[in-house]
Amino acid sequence: MRTDIKEMFEFLDGQKVRYYLLRPLDLRKEIEDIDIIIPKEDFDALITSLSKTYKKVLFRNSNANASVQVIANGILLDIKFSICFLPGKTLVLKESSPYAGVRKLSNDILVPDVSEEVLFTFWTYHLFLDKPIPEKSSTYDIYKELYDTRWEACIDTVFFKKWTNIIFNKKSDIVREILVSYFIGERELVKKETNKLMRGLVFKNRPALKFNYVIDRIKFAAQRRLGIHDRYKNITKITD
Repeated sequence: MRTDIKEMFEFLDGQKVRYYLLRPLDLRKEIEDIDIIIPKEDFDALITSLSKTYKKVLFRNSNANASVQVIANGILLDIKFSICFLPGKTLVLKESSPYAGVRKLSNDILVPDVSEEVLFTFWTYHLFLDKPIPEKSSTYDIYKELYDTRWEACIDTVFFKKWTNIIFNKKSDIVREILVSYFIGERELVKKETNKLMRGLVFKNRPALKFNYVIDRIKFAAQRRLGIHDRYKNITKITD
């Protein structure tokens, strides 16, 4: 699997596909999927290249918003077309994503090849908005080790403040207070409910977003319970 993952990123780079690795990969663990952002305008070229390179390539629409899933060479690419957060990816942002290759943080850890402020920003909000409990994420231990003593500098960068204002509709100061309390363990209640507090801020003064989130949760839960989902299709049927 380690070799296959390396080859997949080499393939993306070789085809000049723009992408951003949303969730760093710990190669010591079983990798269920690779979360990446790819601009929609690059997707058709990616599909064509995959179909020419691999014998078996499968595609299906994801239950999440602005997302599709592609299986190539046994690797599941969970592709997002925009920067998006929350379960079901209800918060879809119009702002352009950064794009970059990957680099080794160590022999076993792959991260996007971006500056620390960019890595910290999107990794933080993946953990605190997409996951019910950050500590149960497959990459949380790496995140904690990396930022346990560096988080304070990261949350004061221009890039982090900019994206915090975008995601939380100009409430960066409140978000900063919550994160400070989380990292220093000042208030145990805040530490336990950080995700709930931050999601609440995302929805504040955004009734349409909250409504869509509730509908998405009901819809996706029903689909999972009933086993309803889009079936994988052979990618050659899409490119014909």
